[in-house]
Amino acid sequence: MTQGRPRRPGGLNPTVLATILIVIGIAAGTYLALSRQAAAPPTAGSSTAAQSSQLPSATGTPGASPSQSLAATTAGASGAIVIDPFLLKVLPASIKGAPLVENAEAEAHDLTDPALAGQASALAAALAIDTTTSDWAYVSVVHLRVGVFSDAYFKSWRETFDSGACSQAGGVAQNSAETEIAGHKTFIGHCVGGVLTYHVHLSPADVIVSISALGDQRFGQLVVEGLR
Repeated sequence: MTQGRPRRPGGLNPTVLATILIVIGIAAGTYLALSRQAAAPPTAGSSTAAQSSQLPSATGTPGASPSQSLAATTAGASGAIVIDPFLLKVLPASIKGAPLVENAEAEAHDLTDPALAGQASALAAALAIDTTTSDWAYVSVVHLRVGVFSDAYFKSWRETFDSGACSQAGGVAQNSAETEIAGHKTFIGHCVGGVLTYHVHLSPADVIVSISALGDQRFGQLVVEGLR
């Protein structure tokens, strides 16, 4: 990982995989707590709040995309954050034949962060690995509470996530730059060692998708291209 290039051939060494999971778990678990300190105060009357109140239920309406249906993921509305695998429905099922599999270890780690309950009602995480090339992508999907999101919040979120994701990849090489991928406004960050990060805010559902990825096949970009 610190070399910035996937090993070929021979697949992914279990020790390397364990290190990756630890690092991305820490990154996913800490960026929310840190971003909370730097983000602008939420505004209860924001347009985000108005949009969320008009969205369909989790069962979905005919023709509704998974991202629209996610707005009703309110199991944690009472104050406790929950793990909700339904959030992963916004993601493609697989990347280049590598399935995106729910990652319970990362999810459990994130639940230990007390700051999460004040910012999000639900979360889920997934990991895709091509064991023949060692290309991989870790994806965190978080459903925010009404009024939490702002441009300042999202900027702080991206910077802190990237800092954690790049901590074992030589540090941050470049702050996230804005582009468009498959119609989604996307922020891409670069680690010195080659790891890339991707951040998308799905505004109708108030869901943030954050990705860290490594490899020539650009798994992170493919995840964004497959968002629904």
